[in-house]
Amino acid sequence: MGGFTCCVPGCYNNSTRDKGLGFYVFPKEQKLREMWIQRINRAGRGGRFSKFTPTTGHRVCGAHFEGGKKTYMNRVPTIFPLRPQKVERRRPLIRTQPELPNSPTVAPQHDPEVSGSVITSSSSDSEDTAQQSTLLMDHAYSSQESSYDQLAKKVACQNNIITELAEKAEAAYAHVEELNCQLKRSQQDHAEAKKLCDRLQQKNRCLRLELSCMQKKVKRCKAEATQKIDITYEALVEDEKKLRYYTGFTSRKSFDSFWSLLEPDAKKLRFWQMKETENEDRNFILPLKTQLVLVLMRLRLGLDGLDLAYRYAANVEVFFFASVLIFAFA
Repeated sequence: MGGFTCCVPGCYNNSTRDKGLGFYVFPKEQKLREMWIQRINRAGRGGRFSKFTPTTGHRVCGAHFEGGKKTYMNRVPTIFPLRPQKVERRRPLIRTQPELPNSPTVAPQHDPEVSGSVITSSSSDSEDTAQQSTLLMDHAYSSQESSYDQLAKKVACQNNIITELAEKAEAAYAHVEELNCQLKRSQQDHAEAKKLCDRLQQKNRCLRLELSCMQKKVKRCKAEATQKIDITYEALVEDEKKLRYYTGFTSRKSFDSFWSLLEPDAKKLRFWQMKETENEDRNFILPLKTQLVLVLMRLRLGLDGLDLAYRYAANVEVFFFASVLIFAFA
């Protein structure tokens, strides 16, 4: 038969045959292990009085524990029904033979005084012995009763302690279950928060991409706007070839001479639908010299107002005709 067989002497429970029983190895804690060996009371291999040394193959079945299994409170085997019990021998009672009044007795031929004294002493000795035996028996019974009462009190105290410990253990188990529930809820909240954080991070990345695209678009628009207003007075006077192409003047000196003639009247220039003001230092979208370049481009190249508006990013139709008339008649 395979499986494990209980190592308690006289017990033949087997793990293969007895499926309902638990079979437990010897504990590793040295103190508890010695208690198991002492309770089992099994002889070792060296003889009757040698010490038993358990191995990994030795098992103790649950029939030797209270409740039929090993628990945290019942960790030591205590049930050994097949162990021979010691029988206490009773002390022999002193028996005294009563005198038979009708039985004939043959008295020895002695001195009557001596015989009377012997009989008296023997009867007194027997009475003292009987009284002593009675006192001893009473003392034995009373000591047994007192020890039983003390043992009962100790057992009741231990039961109360066990009950309190069991209640504390149940409270601890309930607290552990509550903590486990809180841990599960915290883990769920953490998972949901992580998902939300991932979504927000993804949205943030999308917004960053959109911001980058918008910044590139703004730079491109700025570059295009810069290119549109690149045909200014300052840009043309630095390049005589462009100056000749757009205005017809061959040099900066000739252009400045022409501007010196127009400058006094140009400051008093009035645009279409413009409010009158006494201050001559007015702010224009385009400087006056650049406006002169715009008029010359209109006269030389024949560019219309819409084309000039695209080039300078401004609405030039409101002042174009007035500028032409003033510069022409000046």
